Amino acid sequence: MTRIRQAFFELLRSGLWGTTPASVCFPLSPDEWQQLHGEACRQTVQGIVYDALRLLPEHLVPPTALTFQWTSDVTHIITAYERTQHVVAATYNLLCQAGTEPVLLKGLASAHCYPKPQLRVNGDIDWYLPPTAFSSISAFLEQQGIHARQHADGSLCFYYDSIEVELHPRLADILWPSHQKALSDIVACEGYDTLPVGNTGQPSINVPMAGPTATLLIHASHIFKHTASVGIGLRQFCDLALACYHLREHYDEDLLTGAFQQTGLLRWSRLLELFLCRNLGLDTPLHHTDALASEADCDRLLHLTLNGGNFGQHTIQWQQAHANGRNRLHTLRSYCQHAPFALRYAPKEALCLLFSLAKGQQNIQI
Repeated sequence: MTRIRQAFFELLRSGLWGTTPASVCFPLSPDEWQQLHGEACRQTVQGIVYDALRLLPEHLVPPTALTFQWTSDVTHIITAYERTQHVVAATYNLLCQAGTEPVLLKGLASAHCYPKPQLRVNGDIDWYLPPTAFSSISAFLEQQGIHARQHADGSLCFYYDSIEVELHPRLADILWPSHQKALSDIVACEGYDTLPVGNTGQPSINVPMAGPTATLLIHASHIFKHTASVGIGLRQFCDLALACYHLREHYDEDLLTGAFQQTGLLRWSRLLELFLCRNLGLDTPLHHTDALASEADCDRLLHLTLNGGNFGQHTIQWQQAHANGRNRLHTLRSYCQHAPFALRYAPKEALCLLFSLAKGQQNIQI
């Protein structure tokens, strides 16, 4: 690993856990600081890394110009976080009017595990709706003047106050039928938690979110889905690491191990555990197990993550496909490249994902 990336990971771990960065990686030259800032932006963890800068001695901090630029970036992240809170509350109320109670996924549901939630970069807003609600939700949204588009996986997408909102018919990216049934049983057993949403000075509302075991399954399956297709970024690993730490007293390790087993993700969870402990400094294991993950595969996962950045969007292949409107074709090709790796860790889920991707290509000439 290069010296710049060593410094980047040192600051990332510092921002996650509030520890003082080791000075062995510093000082950095102005050009090296620019490269480190670029890495943080590609991985959408610039808010977390920025927070670690306050723990550096004065003589080791970035140049003044870059610090000003970084501060401006973080100000926008905080503003976006506040706006997202407003839209989450508004769309929750809107969807409840349709006669269903949505469950918040990822996004703010992940941010609440962070020591400073406002520093997490948020993308779109994800809601889970029971599949029965999808028969009428589009018509309801049209009545409100909101046009929703349907994705190949059955989810619906619309914009509210210029923020993308997605409605999902599945709580997690788990596709194999018996694995879905196992997840349903887990959710029925542990129920849902609630998350207060609202900005300072405004009344907050409690929105449903998944319970602790389901939350960890949601993170693990989401990372698997994107690792097996277009790629994944470090922000999603940070989400899982902080969820493991935040929820450590709220789940039973034996039950969690059984949940990963029942959903076909046990071997994958062991690799994730090694990745989080080795690269992000997690000291709270997902579960106790004597089976060790492959160090070589952990290296491969790190390479894929660093090479592609946030959801693989920083590869030349992704950028060319996006520019030419061939995103789905790029996703399928990426899956074929990653298939041997994915099939080793969650074969049934990998096969279902291939079927899902192929189905989305049925009208595309390859």
